[in-house]
Amino acid sequence: MKTKVKGLSSVIILLAGVCLHAQQKPFIQTAQQRIVADKITANQRGELTYTSAGFSQRIAPDGYVYARVSKPDQIATGLSQIRSKNYANAVDTFNKIYNEYRFLGWDVEAVFFSAYALEKLGKNKEAIDKLNLISAPPKDPEKFPRYQEVRKLLAEIYIAEGKLNEAQQVLKELSSAKNDSIAAFSNNKQGDILLLQKKRRDALLMYLRTALLFDKSNTRERPEALGKIVKILKEDKNNRYLDFEKMFTADYPGAKLPE
Repeated sequence: MKTKVKGLSSVIILLAGVCLHAQQKPFIQTAQQRIVADKITANQRGELTYTSAGFSQRIAPDGYVYARVSKPDQIATGLSQIRSKNYANAVDTFNKIYNEYRFLGWDVEAVFFSAYALEKLGKNKEAIDKLNLISAPPKDPEKFPRYQEVRKLLAEIYIAEGKLNEAQQVLKELSSAKNDSIAAFSNNKQGDILLLQKKRRDALLMYLRTALLFDKSNTRERPEALGKIVKILKEDKNNRYLDFEKMFTADYPGAKLPE
C-alpha cells in the first residue's frame, strides 16, 4: 500500500509561512547581535560576505548562528512549475535555490519542494536523500514550521517505501512536538504503519486517539482518522461505524468522508 503525499492544494496553503518574512531586510544573527545588511552573499563553504552602507565584511561559518535574505525570485518560478505539474523542472529550480541560498535562510524551503516534486515523479529514493539533507531542527526559528513539513513528508515516503522502522523514528520525533496538528499527524501515520503490520486493533486505537483527542477545528488529520475508523469498523462488520459517520457529518457538514 502506497501512502499518498498531500495534494497540491495543501502544499500551496503551506506557502503562507514563506510570505511572512519575504520582504525582511537581509540580516546575520551572531551569538552576540543581529547584523542588518544591504546585501549578503554566501560561498559553498558557508562563508558570508555582507555589505552595509558601502562597507563589506566577511564572516566565517563559525562566526554566525544563521542568516536570512529576502525570498529569492526563483522560488516563485519553482512554485509555478509545481502548480503546472512540471515537476522535473521544479526539481532543477529548487536544487539551484538550495545551492545558492542554503546558508541564506532558504535551505529548508528548497529541500521541501524539491523532494515534493521528486516524489511526484516517482523518485522516492532521491526524495528521501534530499529530505535527509535537513536532519536537525534549524537554528532560525522562522524555518521550524517548514522543517516539520520536511519531516512529515519524509515519514510519509518512508511508509510508502516500506521503511517502517525509519518512519517510526521520524514519527517519534514529531510526536513530541508541542503542536496539535503534528501530534495528530503522528498518530495517523503510526496507525498506517500498524495496518501494514496487520495489527488492525492497534491501528484503530491510534486513529481513535486522533478522532477523540482533537476537536473539529482540526480539518486535516481528524477527518482522515474518522474515515479510517469507519473503514476498519465496516470491514469488521461492526455497526459502531455508524457512530463515527454521524460524528463526521456533525463536525464537518457538507464534507465527504475520506476513504
